[in-house]
Amino acid sequence: MTDETDHSPESTTMRYGRAGIQRYEVGTRGRPARSPREAAIRTLRLKAFGRVMREMREAAGLNVAEAAEIARLSSPRKLSQYEGSCYPPGEAQIRLASTYGCTSYDMATTVLRHSDPDMYLAIVGQPGFMPEEDEIEAMIAEMKRNAKKDK
Repeated sequence: MTDETDHSPESTTMRYGRAGIQRYEVGTRGRPARSPREAAIRTLRLKAFGRVMREMREAAGLNVAEAAEIARLSSPRKLSQYEGSCYPPGEAQIRLASTYGCTSYDMATTVLRHSDPDMYLAIVGQPGFMPEEDEIEAMIAEMKRNAKKDK
């Protein structure tokens, strides 16, 4: 059996241990590469979290600029990122909870439910957010189409 994996220095990192050298695939910034399934689940969790954040803001009757100002975020763009591409850090969670009229606990568990469902289960005792299987498959297909376009 031949090994057709790219083991160039740019695509792998070596780890030294008792068993010798282990190679593992790395993505950006030296992080281990995610499988397409893991990447799709992560993307879908972020999108679902963004929808929840947007719904909370809209329920408070605020637009992005107003909510960002009240929560003392650096810019409306930062709030837009929390509604689509990243999770807010703890301090921002506290300020956003106050802005949206919920408790800090509710905001923190909302973030945790989407960002780390296993930890959410351990703390809250309920399953965290997991996308449906058909959503995962559709996202994997979309990511593959986008990767082909980028080449």
